[in-house]
Amino acid sequence: MFCSQCGRSIPSDARFCPNCGRAVGQSAVQPAVAPPPVQPVQEQVLYVFSASRKYSMFKVVPCYIVFMQDKAVLAHTTPALQKAENERLTQEIKAQGKGFFKGSAAMMSFWSTYGQKYYNKPVQAILAEDPSNAVVPYAAVAEVYFRGYSETSSGGDDSASVTQGKFRFKLANGETLEFTHSSSARRDIQDLLTRLFGARLKFKR
Repeated sequence: MFCSQCGRSIPSDARFCPNCGRAVGQSAVQPAVAPPPVQPVQEQVLYVFSASRKYSMFKVVPCYIVFMQDKAVLAHTTPALQKAENERLTQEIKAQGKGFFKGSAAMMSFWSTYGQKYYNKPVQAILAEDPSNAVVPYAAVAEVYFRGYSETSSGGDDSASVTQGKFRFKLANGETLEFTHSSSARRDIQDLLTRLFGARLKFKR
């Protein structure tokens, strides 16, 4: 216990504080137990969308758009990040003694599910992965455009027709963030974007 007047430690059987002399009672002492630390509430990730960030005609970088309640986090899979992850995974595969085929399968599985990690990764940890990663507050978004990916193919002499999916953030400051993707115009994606952006969304199938 501690004295509520001077803060010094008090023996449990003491009647008076040995430091200041205050009588020990219910109002004069405090339990010697610190309150539990307040844990920050992790922001909920609503959806992780796989896309490619289009900077120019010749510069395209794989990217995951991590949708949260009030913002989106852009997690770019830059060449430098890919190289570092490949080297790390290669070392793990060697340490586990996997052969070529099992190692190749492990590498493919790793990259095919890579974006899933962002469902449990804090915003600051995502931003620390690469300097190009960024936060897009929904309050700064003036318009959102989504067009689904479509593909038509047939046998014989007929040629296949492909429409590339597009996603775009148009910000209030005039900046536009453009992405391509290979997701169809699914209802769950439309419902999510409508809930987050309302009338600012232009959704095309």
